[in-house]
Amino acid sequence: MTRRPVGLQTVATAVFFAVVGISALPSSAACQYPETNLTPKGVLRISFEPWYINYNAMFDANGNDIALGTPLTKDTAGVNFFSSLAAPQTAIRSIIDDSTYVINAGAFKTVQDGDVRLFPFNFHFGLTDRITLTASLPVVTTRMQVEFTVDSTNSTMGWNQVAPNAANPTARQDVISLLGELQASAAALDAAIQGGGYDCPSGPTCDAARDLLDRARRMELDLIGMTGVQTDGTLATELPPFNPVATSAEGQAILTAIADLSSELQSFGVPGLNTTLPLPEGRIGTDDAQAVLTDSAFGYNAAPLEFTKLTQRLGDAEVGLRWGLLQGRSTRLVLFGIVRLPTGVLDSPSNFTDLGTGDKQTDIQVGAEASFETGLVGLGLSGYYNMQLGSQLVRRPANLAERPIAIAASEQTVSRKLGDEFRIAAYPAIRLHPSFSVYGSVDYYQKRLDDYGAVGTPPEGPGILPPEVLELNSSMKRLSVGAGLYYRSTGRDGTSLPIEAGAYYFAAFKGEGGLTPQTSGMNFYLRLFWRLFGRGGSEQTEEAEGETN
Repeated sequence: MTRRPVGLQTVATAVFFAVVGISALPSSAACQYPETNLTPKGVLRISFEPWYINYNAMFDANGNDIALGTPLTKDTAGVNFFSSLAAPQTAIRSIIDDSTYVINAGAFKTVQDGDVRLFPFNFHFGLTDRITLTASLPVVTTRMQVEFTVDSTNSTMGWNQVAPNAANPTARQDVISLLGELQASAAALDAAIQGGGYDCPSGPTCDAARDLLDRARRMELDLIGMTGVQTDGTLATELPPFNPVATSAEGQAILTAIADLSSELQSFGVPGLNTTLPLPEGRIGTDDAQAVLTDSAFGYNAAPLEFTKLTQRLGDAEVGLRWGLLQGRSTRLVLFGIVRLPTGVLDSPSNFTDLGTGDKQTDIQVGAEASFETGLVGLGLSGYYNMQLGSQLVRRPANLAERPIAIAASEQTVSRKLGDEFRIAAYPAIRLHPSFSVYGSVDYYQKRLDDYGAVGTPPEGPGILPPEVLELNSSMKRLSVGAGLYYRSTGRDGTSLPIEAGAYYFAAFKGEGGLTPQTSGMNFYLRLFWRLFGRGGSEQTEEAEGETN
């Protein structure tokens, strides 16, 4: 049975890429030498065929190698990492009058190394000598090694002082007082304008008074966006985690802007501002960035970026049929069909680096395997087309390239149809012995673009993206090479059942698509046969003679 190591469809989301879901990474890997010898009628074949698959890199859209943790690595981390920093960045730009200002929380680096350990129990039962019923029950362990660090050397950001993590007990009340003073000053200035002061409505100083009123009201809104403290004193649901440190250029510019506004208000005969904005003294570090993900105050309610292991869960089970169209001594051709069932475990939308154990949707796969053996040389060919049917699941839509971390409010049920898959492979072989062969492989894999859509009314708000963003970079191409050993032995009398064993290694060396994992892996297998009823017939004898002559 052609099978794919499951669980790699989730980085991305993994990544990230949970992402990640994370999101969706390809799960098809090269298989061992084509299985063109069918299980005889009345015989049960039970095999244990563990796979180990590893990857720590991806192929980008141009086919270049990039580290797996690239979406979660930012030289200058800010809005491009935490979407909830968009509001304070906009507010700071307005306060300091710099439309190009970008929040710099430091250099965020994420190193990831993922692996999938697949332990499938595979069953083949010969309904006839040319038709075999197949089933596979995979037990899967997924692991994601994650090392996340923050280099604050060039950072200008520290804790928002109203956040509980800042441990500043007076900061919130200071901000409330500052907002109240702005409101009172703006109200007094507006009353004077409405009462005909400043030569209003058409006197020479009226326009200046109106401009000052607008700037006072805008300052109030900007401070709300920057701190997350609302006009009634409550905190925003997604509290901005960081503000500029007081000694930074932008921190000094903010304090100066507040002081200048206070002076202008007093020059127009209204109360100035007696309170200034509390800003942090120290810069954030690795633990602080992790706290933003895990602390509910900031709206992410997510797992930290750290080692994640999903232990011994069921993957996507399979049932299928194999039909021996040609079963000669030197030429064999088998057609097969597989239905892959949604029995696996999906990655968590709140864990941006974990891997699930399956896609958890139904697949229909059809394909063929062929082998040609002449003397000492042979050639195996295999290929399939896998149609992935639609499903619904819970995701946090995010653009991995721009803002990989999505807030909890974006979590929603979406419809998903993963792109159909196509694979073709060739296996040139040398028969060192009638029962023993060595072979190489060249394997090409392609996956089409995924299709996502909303189910019901999707959530709306700052930082919430539509489900269609998950389609970005989801089409994939990959070329792999490999080598293996294949052993198959039957008794010379043609009546005993065979024993099969082998080992296979593969590695991807070329690909494209944006999030295509650069996988490598190892497979070992042992296949044992038991006759449940009937006797070995002429076809089995002929097959055995073909193997031993």
